[in-house]
Amino acid sequence: MPRKLIALQVDPRCVHEIDAFVGNGLPGDAYFFATRSDFLRAAIARLIEELRLDKPVVRHRDRPVQPVAPAAGA
Repeated sequence: MPRKLIALQVDPRCVHEIDAFVGNGLPGDAYFFATRSDFLRAAIARLIEELRLDKPVVRHRDRPVQPVAPAAGA
């Protein structure tokens, strides 16, 4: 499947944080990222996986909520 371009603007501090990970270590090392794109691809894949594993929280009330009539002056 061909890759698609996703562009975004980030705070300069975020770019600095990403750049701190880029180019550290050697190819083949865990968490080695040659480019910002490599880092962002891995970060997005990890986020998607975490979101898939996260179970939604459904809250149930002890008793049903009764509708409230609007105020007379409203």
